[in-house]
Amino acid sequence: MTIVKKFYVVGDPIDHSKSPFIHLEFASQFRLAIDYQKKRICSGDLAEFLARAKTEDVVGINATVPLKGEAFHLADEPSDRAISAESANTLWFSEGKTFADNTDGIGIIKHIEQNIGFSLKDKKILIVGAGGAARGILGPILDRRPWSLTITNRTFEKSLRFAELDASRNITILEWGERPQKPLDLILNCTSLSLSDEIPLVDRNAIGPKTICYDLAYRPGGTSFVNWAVEMGAALAVDGIGMLVEQAAESFRTWHGYFPDTGTVIRRLRQNIK
Repeated sequence: MTIVKKFYVVGDPIDHSKSPFIHLEFASQFRLAIDYQKKRICSGDLAEFLARAKTEDVVGINATVPLKGEAFHLADEPSDRAISAESANTLWFSEGKTFADNTDGIGIIKHIEQNIGFSLKDKKILIVGAGGAARGILGPILDRRPWSLTITNRTFEKSLRFAELDASRNITILEWGERPQKPLDLILNCTSLSLSDEIPLVDRNAIGPKTICYDLAYRPGGTSFVNWAVEMGAALAVDGIGMLVEQAAESFRTWHGYFPDTGTVIRRLRQNIK
């Protein structure tokens, strides 16, 4: 008798989520039988859902917007990565406890360094935005030892609090729309502005002929930030599909003990979204 392991991705909204597609693609590589479903859970309702999931033999849960912070605070055993980010996107249960991890940072690093072939070491990097998405990638990016890391956000005070998350390392702050001294090597858009056809206020002089622009968001036809970066002459403009697949692969390995082939799934997901 085949035992079908049960998983969920939870958030609000959730209908757009591609996590079931990704994890079923991963599972097929190892001939694993899994049941992976979407579930709309509103802020404040995650604790009740987790309690019920434990009684229903759910193996693991992915949390997305706006539940990552809540998932972290509800965990009995958060990982160092989750503690650093103060958020969690991967949950699992063992011996009555809820364990948590944040795979966003390692997901984006793997996509940038392995899939794109761009080393973050000694690079000048700008993070646009200071919310949960930015917190999730901050620690892992700093661990790659970039030459400089700069943060810009519409609210200066929020940028300041973000920089204080890792006060031991030098993080500089640009005013919203301020011109940097030199073009940057990598610009990471961690805001959701590009999903509503807005463009983060980044000075065009931040982009040089070798600059890579990376939007953590994605949508058919490219986000407004990706399209703007192409117009500004960026060397490469990339959306968040690769990060989405790579962070999911880290969750998959945590739950199953296997690391899937991500390249084929990235290509299939792009076709699916088109």
